[in-house]
Amino acid sequence: MRLNGWQRIFVVLTTMWSVGVGLLAWQTWPAAVRNYRPWEVDFEALASKRGESLAQFIRGVYPWAYNDLSNAELETAFRARYPPKSQPAVVSYSTALAAELGGTEVLSSSNRKTPEGAPQTVRVVSGVGTVSFPGSMSEEEVETRAKRLSELHENNEAKLRQSNYSRQMAKARSTAALWLVPPALIYALGWAVGWIRRGFVQS
Repeated sequence: MRLNGWQRIFVVLTTMWSVGVGLLAWQTWPAAVRNYRPWEVDFEALASKRGESLAQFIRGVYPWAYNDLSNAELETAFRARYPPKSQPAVVSYSTALAAELGGTEVLSSSNRKTPEGAPQTVRVVSGVGTVSFPGSMSEEEVETRAKRLSELHENNEAKLRQSNYSRQMAKARSTAALWLVPPALIYALGWAVGWIRRGFVQS
């Protein structure tokens, strides 16, 4: 099929438009969000990267929490609860539960870490990691709460995957509309103008 001059202009402009829309979509495509637990994040490195103290960074992340602690107390408590990333993370049951429920564990200057020698039961919880349960819990209670933690984690991850998918599909739909609608309107307008013009020429 031979294209006339106007159609060739339309093809060139549409190609340029498609490239521009593609670049815009690539730059603004919503990144997949994931749930970060406190023991999975190197807060020290992130604070250093932003030129902030550890306490300043934590208060920026959790502005509603830890207002009863001074900066020094908060840093001491946080470092005691979340050891350096070079050490294997063993998190307490209260910490893991707070993270899965979307809250923050209560850190206080008097409750910075489990007392040395306190009996603990350690379990590897699917998706969560290695969790220490108070030794006062029975074996059955530990298993029940470990299972509940794993279920909470899976539910949170499923909700997050659905949220990521919904945001990306919404972006795909808006990008498709931005790509198709303007060229289609321009083509329709050009066709209409040509049709009207042919009518005047024939008459």
